[in-house]
Amino acid sequence: MPKPTKKRLKVVPNKQNENDPTPEQWRQLFAMMADIRELAPWERMNENMIFGVQEPTSGQACYVSIMGQIGEHYCVAVYLGEATIQKYWEIIEGLEDPLTVMGLPHLQASFEDRYQLTSRDTDLIKQLGLRFRGSHNWPQFRSYRPGFDSWYLERDEADLLINVLSQAIPTLERQREGTLPIMTLGNTAHDIFFRISHLGEDGQRVWEDAYLPFVPPTDEPTLKVTVSLDPQAVATIAQYPRQQKTLLVDFFLMPTPIQEDRRERPKIPYSLLVVEQESTFIVGQKLVTASEERGLFEQQASIFINILSKNKLYPTEIQVQSRNLYAHLEKLCEQLDIELNYYPAIPKLNLIKQELLSFLRR
Repeated sequence: MPKPTKKRLKVVPNKQNENDPTPEQWRQLFAMMADIRELAPWERMNENMIFGVQEPTSGQACYVSIMGQIGEHYCVAVYLGEATIQKYWEIIEGLEDPLTVMGLPHLQASFEDRYQLTSRDTDLIKQLGLRFRGSHNWPQFRSYRPGFDSWYLERDEADLLINVLSQAIPTLERQREGTLPIMTLGNTAHDIFFRISHLGEDGQRVWEDAYLPFVPPTDEPTLKVTVSLDPQAVATIAQYPRQQKTLLVDFFLMPTPIQEDRRERPKIPYSLLVVEQESTFIVGQKLVTASEERGLFEQQASIFINILSKNKLYPTEIQVQSRNLYAHLEKLCEQLDIELNYYPAIPKLNLIKQELLSFLRR
């Protein structure tokens, strides 16, 4: 799994606001990181060995993965929700672009080199009166959300991470002692070890072991989403002459963060790319960013319709290599009687995509 990119965006000095974690939350998190550093779970576990913690406040299923076995990125990652861990499974199975892990909703508590910390990170360490030395020894905490670059924890995220780590640490101790085997996330249905809780008769929270089922997605793109289409825009496409063309379509992360305000979470744009199969001509490309009004992925269908309309195209077939994109185009294709096919990989499309990404890196 790719490690987070190193410092790319300059940030302004930290100014406390109501969304920032409290000093007490930070003290708890740094104390927990000291326990994790001593346990060094990456010496015995790889990132595909998953266990879970049910967050007591919301009841959300949180899935814990340990990175660092190859000696590059020492980290405890907490993936939020069942849909997220299923998407993570698709990534490790090679069914999705590995870079899409950056768009999964999750939290990371990692150990970095000094130069990888921002001034905001080091100012926090100084304010807490802490000191660190050496390689891969500086705690850092980051939040990941779909459509956004990594950013600093907010108060509710710090609270969630404290709750999860409070159960992850004793779980890792049991794993080190050999009394608790942690299963590798597999391609068949199996149970995942969880720590769940309830309130006892005395009002105190009681934690206990449980095993909850994990059912990996099938080879077919079965994701179901709600998509709103503009009836007039769809009717306009239907009036064009039907062409015996196959379009290759992809929606992928662009490694170019956008930050309009240096105090706000940077956005990571995605690109919707449409290519004519036979000629490999790029029919259209559109950069997409998340907004408060519309999520990142909800915009896929409307943007694709705009590209079809601009080019007066009414194809007979569309091929995609993303389950998410398939789900968002399925309704449109049904209404227009366009054949929609999913393939785990479309080599011709990937070649064009890589050429575009290489051009951006120059």
